[in-house]
Amino acid sequence: MKLALGTVQFGLDYGIANQSGQVSQDEARSILNYAKTHGIDTLDTAINYGNSEQRLGEIGVTGWQVISKLPALPDHCQDVEAWVRNQVQAALERLRITSLRGLLLHRPEQLLGERGEEIHHALLALKQQGLAEKVGVSIYDPAELDPLVRRFQPDLVQAPFNILDRRLITSGWLDRLARMNIELHARSVFLQGLLLMPNTRRPDEFNRWQPIWQRWEQWLAQTGLTPLQACLRDGLAQTGIARVIVGVDSLVQLKEILQAAEGPPPELPEALHSNDIDLIDPARWGKPTTQTKNIVAIIQARMSSSRLPGKVLMPLAGKPVLEHVVRRIQACKRITKVVVATSTDHTDDTIQAWCEKEQVSHYRGSLDDVLDRYYQAAKIHKADAVVRITADCPAIDPTIVDEVVLGFLGGGYDYYGLSGEFPDGLDCTVFSFTALERAWCEARLKSEREHVGPYVEKHPELFKIGGYNKFKSLSHHRWTLDEPRDYEFLQAVFARLFQKGAPFLAAEILALLDKEPEIMAINSNIIRNEGYLKSLAEDRRSDVQP
Repeated sequence: MKLALGTVQFGLDYGIANQSGQVSQDEARSILNYAKTHGIDTLDTAINYGNSEQRLGEIGVTGWQVISKLPALPDHCQDVEAWVRNQVQAALERLRITSLRGLLLHRPEQLLGERGEEIHHALLALKQQGLAEKVGVSIYDPAELDPLVRRFQPDLVQAPFNILDRRLITSGWLDRLARMNIELHARSVFLQGLLLMPNTRRPDEFNRWQPIWQRWEQWLAQTGLTPLQACLRDGLAQTGIARVIVGVDSLVQLKEILQAAEGPPPELPEALHSNDIDLIDPARWGKPTTQTKNIVAIIQARMSSSRLPGKVLMPLAGKPVLEHVVRRIQACKRITKVVVATSTDHTDDTIQAWCEKEQVSHYRGSLDDVLDRYYQAAKIHKADAVVRITADCPAIDPTIVDEVVLGFLGGGYDYYGLSGEFPDGLDCTVFSFTALERAWCEARLKSEREHVGPYVEKHPELFKIGGYNKFKSLSHHRWTLDEPRDYEFLQAVFARLFQKGAPFLAAEILALLDKEPEIMAINSNIIRNEGYLKSLAEDRRSDVQP
């Protein structure tokens, strides 16, 4: 039996379609008994699923294959192995069993952070101690697997998969995991119940996907399948999926699921597939979306750098530096459009030529008044918000850019950017068009025109300003391109990490530099933000007053 029983409803009131609330203890006992007698042998739970583990232990789960999940490692944890062991032992006590079939990380990106090796060793220690048979990760997007599997091979992966969300297939990971002998469990086959809802019950926020719902209902009418049958049979038919996790609110629901699972799998039309992250990722529901705003990333680029002329088109791992920046920003899920903003100076003709060859949107404006260049490009492309990116950051992390955009949208900010002690080269800032336009009208100093953001930063009384403080004690890292030594550093990093496909992320660079600290020494001791400091000095020499 490939079906596995999700138990989040045993500990929480969970799911957009859930109308009965948390499952009662008596109902939970009936569900488990019926599931076991009908061949279901796997339970999926988590330490953070309310009191799910405790209730399962009270019912009795001896003989079941239990999968649980670790919460995020606390920021100030002193002993990672002890913390992991204590979390698992406490879970086993609540479950009243001696070992888990599998233990997954709920925050797998922590494996790529500065404490990733410690977490990995702690998980391996659990296997050696017999507390978990398999260890792995629970992911939201198959793209997360690229950096993870380069460093750690999990035994078990849990990922979303359903009628709309085919990323496991289109990314190639469904087949790759099978070839690597990594067990795969699929969750969200009903998309938290959304795929089972009739039009009359579907919340209004999903109306903008009405064409998909119409195709879905037309296809169901043509095949004679119910939504429940279609969702279940599609997931169960995938040979690379070992378990399909289903959550239930009642025994009646479980009986309906078991009955609906029987039968031939459907042939799905591609018209039902969706890559819209705001639809297929439940974590995005109810939040501001990229569809409500035109988020334009503007990459400023010029050839006339005083310290390293022509740097933006210098070759790096076989491609121009600018191409790496553009492709990384194009990989962002929250960006509507990417525009390269260069100058009308003849030295930048080569940038225009590259953009035309690669079919990248571009704008040419003032060489020195970069604020005007941004404003004019944003106005042409009807931006609601602008993400400022510089072309000398070929290692910029698209996932961090997305996080910054989400912070901007979620907080209703005028200006929001990466802040704190982050590596130089990850810089990104988001402006509302209104804030950009006001800065364009009112900024007078050279530093305010040449560097886009200073006017807004100086006037918190006029703008709602926020920052995303993701990193600590990493400001000594330098991943930007401004000096010959920076180029040598980036060549070393890209030689080791660059692969075609998904871009490598900040966590992978940090891990590399931990292993090979001599790379970091290549461009250490270079002054950060030297160009901005130069502009400030010119402000002081001018007669312009702030």
